[in-house]
Amino acid sequence: MGGKTVGTVKPTVSFNVLNDPEAAAIVYRSGLPITMIGFNTVLTPERLERFSGSDDPVARFVSAVVAFHRNVRQAEGLVVHDPLALGVAIDPSLVRAERLPVDVELRGELTRGQTVVDLRDEATWKTDREVSTRVALDVDAERFLTFLTDRLLER
Repeated sequence: MGGKTVGTVKPTVSFNVLNDPEAAAIVYRSGLPITMIGFNTVLTPERLERFSGSDDPVARFVSAVVAFHRNVRQAEGLVVHDPLALGVAIDPSLVRAERLPVDVELRGELTRGQTVVDLRDEATWKTDREVSTRVALDVDAERFLTFLTDRLLER
């Protein structure tokens, strides 16, 4: 979970990568099979209507957290980045992904920690290593949110 084209803490930088861009660069350059997830999928109170009145402590907790984000933080709901990354580990078909070259900017004043995904065939920096990162380009948000809420209620 880390890397995106629109940032969470700077215009083009995600929090997880900015926290330790050198470590992120090592991971992305490692040649290990990686799937980069960087979507803002939002769990809204409306999505949790079937949780209302539940005696289940997990359902009540999740509902309270989502309501807090809506009512106190004035957000649409709770952004579920990390659950999406876990969901894709369980079911890779939740996203459409392509193998693309990914690296991390380590020096830029405005771009330090930015993940760079180069779509150009002529990109010179991508020719020295095998492309091992699957970059999630689209998410089936409805199917993922159903997957997530179903898992929260089954225990």
